[in-house]
Amino acid sequence: MEKKHPWYKVDFAEFLVLQGALRFGDFKLRSGRKSPYFLNMGAIDTGNGLRRLGRSYASLIQDLMSQEKIHRPEYLFGPAYKGFPLAIATAMQLDALYDLDVAWGCDRKEEKGWGEQAKLVGAKPQTGKNTLIIEDVFTTGETKEVAVDFLNSIAQPNIEAILIAMDRGEALDDDRTKTAVAAFYDARGIPTHSILTVYEAIDILHNRVVGDTDIALTTENKQRMLEYLAQYGVNEEAE
Repeated sequence: MEKKHPWYKVDFAEFLVLQGALRFGDFKLRSGRKSPYFLNMGAIDTGNGLRRLGRSYASLIQDLMSQEKIHRPEYLFGPAYKGFPLAIATAMQLDALYDLDVAWGCDRKEEKGWGEQAKLVGAKPQTGKNTLIIEDVFTTGETKEVAVDFLNSIAQPNIEAILIAMDRGEALDDDRTKTAVAAFYDARGIPTHSILTVYEAIDILHNRVVGDTDIALTTENKQRMLEYLAQYGVNEEAE
């Protein structure tokens, strides 16, 4: 039986399917691993799609604030390059939906050789300011390490959390003792929150008709996903 999920999680799960960003079937990943699902945030490439994506991140932030898991954000940082539109769209939707006017900034991978000659685009991080890093997914955590070090090289912001679109819940290594998200928290003490987890997506989309499409996630594909996660997810006995 489907659990009760916050509206924005249900909306986001359906949105991913409608955009073609979340698909179920047979896929070969870059690692060579075969997967029963594929998440491609790059499929969200229109103005309306970006607005809805920003709304989902903004709703997650509001939810985290209501649970007192984070304070009122004062700065959003989007790591190069995928984080650029995410931070900007989220800042716009925080203002439009929740009357929160939040500064945003992004980094360049290479410094400009002219003009301001800076690696930073947008506002600068400030010491002590409540800061959120906005990303799409969490794979190894390397880009998050770079983002944290970059922010700390400019000031000493209060980095409260990293926000991602979907937590895939896969183990970091063959030992299957922890996810990359958990390993990053152990190393840096910074939590990661997702709009959606893969397990929430399974629960929401199973036997659900989305838009004019067929059932988003059939029982057969649900079982294949659970088997995949049992093989590549964190070993519960190791926790």
